[in-house]
Amino acid sequence: MKKSYLLAAVVVVACLLTGCRSFVQGSYLSDNEVISEIQKYTGKETVSIVSETDGDGRKIYRMRTSDRGLEFDLASLPVGKSGGFNFAHISPSEYFEAIQDIYRPQIEELKKDLNLSGGAIVFKNREELSYVCQKFEEMDRLYKKELEYHDAEYLKQFPADRIVISRRDNPEIKDDFSYTVSIDGTINASKLEQFLLDLYKERTGKDME
Repeated sequence: MKKSYLLAAVVVVACLLTGCRSFVQGSYLSDNEVISEIQKYTGKETVSIVSETDGDGRKIYRMRTSDRGLEFDLASLPVGKSGGFNFAHISPSEYFEAIQDIYRPQIEELKKDLNLSGGAIVFKNREELSYVCQKFEEMDRLYKKELEYHDAEYLKQFPADRIVISRRDNPEIKDDFSYTVSIDGTINASKLEQFLLDLYKERTGKDME
């Protein structure tokens, strides 16, 4: 009997710590709970449900934001079959992708002025690096418009793009330096350039010409 009481107490404490809603296997969040959960990610934008479909062990909601009319799909997953602590939840990844899609065309247009090779931006020397950094600042300036809806921490956590840059002074010679730059609302061209010059020297033991 004591063991039963102990087990019950453990379940209650675990439930309080994890915020569980239900121990019924296969149960979903309610529509109101789905909206409440996704609004944790949408910042100043409010959302509503456009439609709902069932399929493949999950519910798919078509969502729309009130301010921009931005539409995206949201997967709602039920409590799993592996046990009572596998809680119902949502998957907000398509919302993050929808935000990136707003800025991607303009960012891709700016990339056209740069030397792209194998998915990376390639530069030969310090002069070209300076130009690349200026382009990064332009891309970043575009993404800062998202501050109307989200805070700076959101932009850092979910950047508009992550772009690899590589230094290659000869097309036939392998890159001697590479780095991934995040378009996250924090870029200043001159500071980024100096950071990359310092990092280049740290990695290669020489100054970039």
